[in-house]
Amino acid sequence: MKRHPLLGVLTVLAGLVPLRMAFGFVWGFGAPPLNWIVLQYAVPGATAVIAGLLLCIKHRWQYVLGAMAWALMTAVASFSFVLGLHSHRHSMFAYPIGMGVVEACYVVAGLVICAFLIRQSFSATAVRTSIPTNAV
Repeated sequence: MKRHPLLGVLTVLAGLVPLRMAFGFVWGFGAPPLNWIVLQYAVPGATAVIAGLLLCIKHRWQYVLGAMAWALMTAVASFSFVLGLHSHRHSMFAYPIGMGVVEACYVVAGLVICAFLIRQSFSATAVRTSIPTNAV
């Protein structure tokens, strides 16, 4: 297990975007803080900020929480992408390309980073639980 400061900073920055969206729904549109749309963005965002900080300081839960955060953000981005495509299919308005590109980037980056963190988690677990052998 080692520190990952660049990945930690990236995770914190990626988590701030959904948090900003959640706060925008509360203050901009007057949605209740426990509404599903607010929680859909607030939970992954808060998880990502905490996981990013743990990745920076080398905590024993950094890989597990980091993988959970990126999996949640990937799921939310996938859901938003598919919902956006579906809702604009029968509309006279075109699907906003910029929003689709951002969500696609979250999905691709989330899958890659999640796989990396899961692999690191298993390698850290293997090192921690290996039984030392004394050659005689």
